[in-house]
Amino acid sequence: MNVRGRLQRPTQPTFSDLCQRLLPSPSALQDLAVAAGVSKSIVDAMFGGSPVAPSDAVAVLAAFSQRVGQIWTLFTVDVPLIMLPENAGPILPYLGDLYVLHRFPVPLLAMQAGVPIEIIARMLMKEPVSSRDARSVLAALSLRTGETYTLQTVVVNLLEEDAEEKG
Repeated sequence: MNVRGRLQRPTQPTFSDLCQRLLPSPSALQDLAVAAGVSKSIVDAMFGGSPVAPSDAVAVLAAFSQRVGQIWTLFTVDVPLIMLPENAGPILPYLGDLYVLHRFPVPLLAMQAGVPIEIIARMLMKEPVSSRDARSVLAALSLRTGETYTLQTVVVNLLEEDAEEKG
């Protein structure tokens, strides 16, 4: 990771480069924001090269990947990230934050969790999933990393009927 908070390899395209090359029109950025579950200002910031939170960047790239039919991640796209100070206190991560930290292969994690890839994509985009699927994904990620990830330690948006079970 370089000093400006980018996960960078020498030949990575910028988010702006990809959008200009792969999206049909600038108005598609609004649709992308809706699909990612973030405000348009987040997508605009990424497009303009301004830093964004890692979980927002992962959500936007997951939605972008679904839209263009090719997987793009923070390891293949040059996106400036906002890095929190170490003394910021406990902030529960989203799956996107854990993706940045652990670089897990989404198809393999899906297979290990016994869920379709779309479930992990939804979690990366902060969309609601069933508590059963969320627990399966977090259990598989825990096994892969040796860390303990649960619904109490990771922010997961659950389907309404499952929200009460979170506690």
